[in-house]
Amino acid sequence: ITDPNAYSAVTADFFGYRIAMTDDYLICSAPYEDVTGKGSESGVVYVYSLSDMSLYWTITDPDGNSTGTDYFGSDLDASGDYLIIGAPGSGSTTNIGAAYVYKFSDKSTVYTLSNPNTDSQTEVDIFGSGVAISKNYFAISAPAEDAGSSTNNYGYVYVYDLATGSLKYSVADPATQGTGDGFGGSGAAATTVPGTGGALDVNDRYLVVGCRLKDTDGSDSGRAYVYDLQNYAAGPQTINCPNSYGSAGSDAFGRQTRLSADRLLVTSFEDD
Repeated sequence: ITDPNAYSAVTADFFGYRIAMTDDYLICSAPYEDVTGKGSESGVVYVYSLSDMSLYWTITDPDGNSTGTDYFGSDLDASGDYLIIGAPGSGSTTNIGAAYVYKFSDKSTVYTLSNPNTDSQTEVDIFGSGVAISKNYFAISAPAEDAGSSTNNYGYVYVYDLATGSLKYSVADPATQGTGDGFGGSGAAATTVPGTGGALDVNDRYLVVGCRLKDTDGSDSGRAYVYDLQNYAAGPQTINCPNSYGSAGSDAFGRQTRLSADRLLVTSFEDD
């Protein structure tokens, strides 16, 4: 599959930056793709029918304020009839961020999400840097969001009910917070736009959040947290890098995470 870009030259579109699959569809993003009328690097997501690999749906950045660099599709996930797409560069102020939930069957937009932290609507929170969806929940990270009045980029993750779109949990880093930890982020810095995506995942029982910049066993050694959504008040289980080869510093443990029904995968991107 190559970039079907109909808007301009395909140079540096980063087609395939993020991919997801359901029983019926393959989804590929091109978050650096330029779209006429929306500016450079606004981003496009393409949906293919697995039955014949035909292009089923082309989804462009819906931000009406876009002048480019929204990076729509820098993270995405799919479950059943639903697709969630992040656009961390979106907003009337650069890098506020947004996320969108779509329905495959009728190509409708189900929810348009902005950061529920109303104190940060003009901040560079990059809401939508990480997204995940399951049968009952969806989750969105804002790794550059500040806690309190100072600029600290601690990061937050928000968990929503898929049936209603209502916010269920606002999740902050449960450990001692450090400036620039970027909870729920995947970039080289908390404010990196776009990151690689994939730092969080959710199923119908658990939420996992990576924090690759956490200084646990050395600078940027990383950490991951697992929450039981059926017993959220109990707090998370904490997982540190199990590196047995030497210093865990700069291992970026938690950069990517994935959940199945009974297994958890956490990458340690720069582990020696």
